[in-house]
Amino acid sequence: MIISCITLALPLFLLVSLGDQLGPADHHDQRFGWQKVLVHVGELTSDEQRQLSPEEGIQFSVGFLYDSWPTRGVSFWNADGRYVIYQTSQKRSAELIETEYTYWTMTDADWQGLLGDSAASRFSKPWQYRFPLATTILVPVATVGMAVLAQRLWKKRKLRIRRGDTQFAAAVGRMFDGKGEYVSRLDPDLIDQEILTLARENVTEHEARVSLLVQVNDECRRRCKALKDRLIDASDFAETGKIATCHEVLSDVGLALDAGSPHDLPVLQQIAVLQQATAYDPEQWLLLWQLLRHRTDNSGAD
Repeated sequence: MIISCITLALPLFLLVSLGDQLGPADHHDQRFGWQKVLVHVGELTSDEQRQLSPEEGIQFSVGFLYDSWPTRGVSFWNADGRYVIYQTSQKRSAELIETEYTYWTMTDADWQGLLGDSAASRFSKPWQYRFPLATTILVPVATVGMAVLAQRLWKKRKLRIRRGDTQFAAAVGRMFDGKGEYVSRLDPDLIDQEILTLARENVTEHEARVSLLVQVNDECRRRCKALKDRLIDASDFAETGKIATCHEVLSDVGLALDAGSPHDLPVLQQIAVLQQATAYDPEQWLLLWQLLRHRTDNSGAD
């Protein structure tokens, strides 16, 4: 079998493509980028040369042939490596000097008969076969990336565990103390104060901030839901003709909201409109639900 390549591209190892010159059992599909690589690994002694051919002047060398999947000229992955006997010859054309390579695959018994031992015991596999890009660069990088990701996931898991800690529960209780039954947002300064308090109790600032924000947001949404449930009761009373009872519920809700809050004021104004109604007005109630939805969407802490 003859392999041709330009001599100018011949360093210590040769990258050659055989394409369809080889049989189906000897090559990978070229459509997927696989190529044949032949690397010189050693020479035979004079006696070994004569075993292969008694004719003078015929020189055989030992090479390592393998399939390589190169990416932009760099070997990404290698497979099917084996030792072969190969021979070189030169051809001259008008512009180029080409070197032809002919190789023969040997069985283990053939190598034993030729060398008195296996080829692997005498010749080393080339470094570019042992250490392709995938194993020397990508695998270590992927390993480090997985370790970093695992560490971050573990930290998040630890934060979820601390979520039910009594220290955080007490901090959340202090922040909501006296803030009204249906409060939807807290002052960020309150959270900063509690972070400092927790830091004095051997809790890291990052853990304190993340855990407090999660619990504050949960509590604000819980209180928003409680407000909506109470107003649903008032709506049901109005729809069934119990206008006086509806007005009582709306009055109680209005007292629990903060007229100085930009999130509560639009809801209070709409409640005042509904308190003036003498019958159930679906359009006015729909407007209240829209205001409540906007209030809930903007609840919690930043």
